[in-house]
Amino acid sequence: MCIAGGGMTGPFGDIIPFTPREILAIALNNLLGNGDSYTFDESIDSNNSIHFNTIDEFTDFLNTFETDLTIPTIDQGNNRITTFRVDWGLTNLDLFVNQILNNPTENQDYNLVEVTSELSGITLGLSWEQASIEHSVVGNEAIITVFGSRNFNLFIESIGAIYTDTIIIELHIDINTGNPISIFQIEN
Repeated sequence: MCIAGGGMTGPFGDIIPFTPREILAIALNNLLGNGDSYTFDESIDSNNSIHFNTIDEFTDFLNTFETDLTIPTIDQGNNRITTFRVDWGLTNLDLFVNQILNNPTENQDYNLVEVTSELSGITLGLSWEQASIEHSVVGNEAIITVFGSRNFNLFIESIGAIYTDTIIIELHIDINTGNPISIFQIEN
């Protein structure tokens, strides 16, 4: 059998058309990155999902990555919490870096206390799970890598699916001031 436009050629030369679900599976397979996955789910409908008219609309949405470094830091005694924001359209991913700043006069080295993250904005049909973090200090810069999964309840062409997108975000912070330097997504 060979794949022809919109179907397969059967053993007798007849065209066997793809179902809408098979066409969507082909399109989603083409989107999958390292660690990404999807499953079809009959319980996903237009009431509990993000609705896209086409797979191209979903692809554009997946590629949205705007950032905001203007959120003020919060001082809590010796700790400083630096906030980063990723804008995914109407939904934001807020990342909070709780740290003890470098203070040579008090013989205090930089120390990362914890990194937490959560979604804000409109979160219908979307969830986030932070899996792990890695960090290092290079010069006066803390480099923190956050690993997680963004999960979508999708409804495309009347078909429900759950799509899991593996996300890796790198944060850079000045270890002396706690000010954010940069944020970017690492392609996986």
